[in-house]
Amino acid sequence: MQLQIESQENEAVIRLPAAVLEQLGAGIGDMLHVQITSRGLTLSRLPPKPHYTLEELLAQAPGSPEHS
Repeated sequence: MQLQIESQENEAVIRLPAAVLEQLGAGIGDMLHVQITSRGLTLSRLPPKPHYTLEELLAQAPGSPEHS
Protein backbone atom coordinates (compact mmCIF):
# COMPACT_ATOMS: atom_id res chain seq x y z
CA MET A 1 0.00 0.00 0.00
CA GLN A 2 1.27 3.47 -0.84
CA LEU A 3 0.23 6.61 1.04
CA GLN A 4 1.04 10.15 0.04
CA ILE A 5 2.29 12.79 2.48
CA GLU A 6 0.03 15.82 2.19
CA SER A 7 0.10 19.31 3.63
CA GLN A 8 -2.60 20.62 5.96
CA GLU A 9 -1.99 24.10 7.35
CA ASN A 10 1.58 23.89 8.75
CA GLU A 11 1.69 20.13 9.20
CA ALA A 12 2.48 17.09 7.08
CA VAL A 13 -0.30 14.49 7.22
CA ILE A 14 -0.82 10.93 6.05
CA ARG A 15 -4.40 9.79 5.57
CA LEU A 16 -5.06 6.27 6.75
CA PRO A 17 -7.75 4.33 4.91
CA ALA A 18 -10.60 2.90 7.00
CA ALA A 19 -9.30 -0.62 6.32
CA VAL A 20 -5.94 0.25 7.91
CA LEU A 21 -7.65 1.72 10.97
CA GLU A 22 -9.78 -1.42 11.24
CA GLN A 23 -6.70 -3.65 11.14
CA LEU A 24 -5.09 -1.53 13.87
CA GLY A 25 -8.27 -1.70 15.92
CA ALA A 26 -8.23 2.09 15.94
CA GLY A 27 -10.66 4.82 15.05
CA ILE A 28 -10.95 8.57 14.77
CA GLY A 29 -9.69 10.22 17.96
CA ASP A 30 -7.65 7.21 19.15
CA MET A 31 -3.99 7.66 20.04
CA LEU A 32 -1.30 5.83 18.07
CA HIS A 33 2.27 5.05 19.07
CA VAL A 34 4.76 5.79 16.28
CA GLN A 35 8.09 4.01 16.33
CA ILE A 36 10.81 4.89 13.86
CA THR A 37 12.81 1.86 12.79
CA SER A 38 15.56 1.23 10.27
CA ARG A 39 12.83 0.06 7.87
CA GLY A 40 10.45 2.99 8.36
CA LEU A 41 7.55 3.67 10.71
CA THR A 42 5.60 1.29 12.88
CA LEU A 43 2.14 2.32 14.10
CA SER A 44 0.34 0.68 16.99
CA ARG A 45 -2.82 1.65 18.84
CA LEU A 46 -2.42 2.85 22.41
CA PRO A 47 -4.99 1.64 24.91
CA PRO A 48 -7.50 4.34 25.80
CA LYS A 49 -6.82 6.27 29.00
CA PRO A 50 -9.28 5.45 31.75
CA HIS A 51 -11.76 8.13 32.71
CA TYR A 52 -12.66 8.47 36.36
CA THR A 53 -15.42 10.34 38.09
CA LEU A 54 -14.58 12.64 40.97
CA GLU A 55 -16.22 10.17 43.35
CA GLU A 56 -13.99 7.35 42.10
CA LEU A 57 -10.86 9.44 42.55
CA LEU A 58 -11.86 10.58 46.04
CA ALA A 59 -12.62 6.98 47.05
CA GLN A 60 -9.00 6.07 46.21
CA ALA A 61 -7.51 8.99 48.14
CA PRO A 62 -5.70 8.19 51.41
CA GLY A 63 -7.88 9.02 54.39
CA SER A 64 -11.15 8.45 52.59
CA PRO A 65 -13.61 6.04 54.26
CA GLU A 66 -13.63 3.80 51.17
CA HIS A 67 -9.81 3.64 51.05
CA SER A 68 -9.47 2.32 54.65
